[in-house]
Amino acid sequence: MMRYSLHGGHNSIVQGANYGGRKEHVMARQIKDAVAAKLRALGYTVYDDTDEVGSTQAQNLSNIVRNCNSHDVDLVVAFHLNAYDGKADGVEVCYYDQQSLAAKVAAQLSKDTGWKNRGAKQRTDLYVLHSTKAPAILLELGFIDNDADMAKWHVDKIANSIVYALTGQTVNGGGSQTITPPSSHSDIGKLVVVETPELWVYGSANWNDKVKVVKKGDAFTILDVLHVNGFKMYKCKYFYITASPAYVRVK
Repeated sequence: MMRYSLHGGHNSIVQGANYGGRKEHVMARQIKDAVAAKLRALGYTVYDDTDEVGSTQAQNLSNIVRNCNSHDVDLVVAFHLNAYDGKADGVEVCYYDQQSLAAKVAAQLSKDTGWKNRGAKQRTDLYVLHSTKAPAILLELGFIDNDADMAKWHVDKIANSIVYALTGQTVNGGGSQTITPPSSHSDIGKLVVVETPELWVYGSANWNDKVKVVKKGDAFTILDVLHVNGFKMYKCKYFYITASPAYVRVK
């Protein structure tokens, strides 16, 4: 079976495009994580070669390529978002010599998300595309500064589309999620308060369906309590959140 190397572009030190509360490096990792989970659920070997420590753009790119080249893989996939003038829109896939695959992925994403199809773009100047041992594609997943594009941002749908384009297969939610009722509902109606600087929340009762980051001190009313794959989760009005005392407290 195919072996994949995935990475989210940029990092928290060398950030990419940001707009309002949206950060490219955070959103790219949402999709990368979901795609990795789905590919693994289908039996594929997946390496996460994201760089979190490079303190300059050159270091970040060098670390990514070094990580990618440390494995024997069939394809490298880089996850990014575009930015321009707030009006440009759509999805495009950059390539060095993988025009057919890039066009296929761009078309599938456009079909499934409603993004404009900007097509396959040859970019022989991009370091990741010309320096990895394996063939590589770089996904530009909409324009972060275009609100209409970002209204179509749904992690699970985007990840499913990418996986289908790559493999012809789809796993909803990244694999089987076992949901069981809790033994006690004593937390319902109370507030769950975020205790860590940043924390992912989820669009459904699924640990792979990350939708956004909440901040320390944010508080939300608990509507239900679940156990998902053996771990406790709270349902709130607009999303689901971990119940782990390492990250939240209840009051």
